[in-house]
Amino acid sequence: MEQQRQTLLDQDARAISRISQLNQQYEHLEVLIRQRKILISQYESDAARLDLQLQAMKHARTHAYPTTCQFCHSPIHLSAPTEQDISVVSTEIEHIHSIQMDVETDLAVLTDRADKIQRELQLEKQQHRQNMHTLESDIQPIAQHMQQDIEQIAQAEQLHAEYAELMALHARFDKVLDNANQATSNNEKYKPRECFQSDFWYSMSNTIRNILQQCHFHGADTADFSKSSFDVEIAGYSKADEQGKGYCAFLNSVVMLAFHDYLNKQSKHTPGWLLIDTPLHGFDEGIRPLEDSSMKVGLFSYLAKQAVSQQIIVIENTNHMVGIPLDENVNIVEFSKDKHNGRYGYLDGVYDVSDES
Repeated sequence: MEQQRQTLLDQDARAISRISQLNQQYEHLEVLIRQRKILISQYESDAARLDLQLQAMKHARTHAYPTTCQFCHSPIHLSAPTEQDISVVSTEIEHIHSIQMDVETDLAVLTDRADKIQRELQLEKQQHRQNMHTLESDIQPIAQHMQQDIEQIAQAEQLHAEYAELMALHARFDKVLDNANQATSNNEKYKPRECFQSDFWYSMSNTIRNILQQCHFHGADTADFSKSSFDVEIAGYSKADEQGKGYCAFLNSVVMLAFHDYLNKQSKHTPGWLLIDTPLHGFDEGIRPLEDSSMKVGLFSYLAKQAVSQQIIVIENTNHMVGIPLDENVNIVEFSKDKHNGRYGYLDGVYDVSDES
């Protein structure tokens, strides 16, 4: 059926192309026919004008011109036309009639050709209408009915395949249950580190160094993200060994910020928010009066920049925040642990058992 439909469409395409060609030829012939008719009209006018002039010349041969003007009585000096003059005009009239006959002959040929093209054009248009009628009334309804049958068969085949798959799954489950006592457990450990892309380690190290530089951390250029410990190292040493336990929370926050930055840039599902718990726990950098050299100020300045396009939640004791300037866009929520003063705790509506009464 599709082959019949395509054959009919190809045949109709040729008919349409032929119709276009015949229309162009017919329009060209119409222009030529109009031109010939205009020429014939002009030749007839020229011949009539010369014939009038010829009759006047013949009349002047038998009736002499007046010698005096009847209006101004001035003398008129005109000589009568000669036989040669009359012969020249007669020859010109015959020449015009000869050209006119040639044009009329050409007009008849063009008109005949235009009639033939018009008849052929009507036949092609009739063939086009017949093709469209056959396509719409015969082929297309049958094709649509066959397409519906095909879709129903495909649905039945899909149901049959799903049924076969369910039966195979049922048999596999029965076999597993029958051999449950003989099954051996797979003790192979899942190693998520092997799933990271090759640029992960370089990106983490580069981002950690960048954050530490913005936080005014001394020795930021020696920081690196270790594959073995999956943690930051300073000059090849772990954060606790090199900087002391007081810096662990600070450096842990830096690692989380770097990992968060990597996810935002590389992951298909970006988190869009980050929660950091007590980044200044046990952190003491001594007395640093200049804000541009304070690591705490640098860390919170970096957090403020990151919070422009995402949500950053920081849980920290207020006594650790002394001297840290905060941006006006920072939203500060203090937990009072007082049911009647401010917000009690992090989870709204959840209280200690001793405070529930």
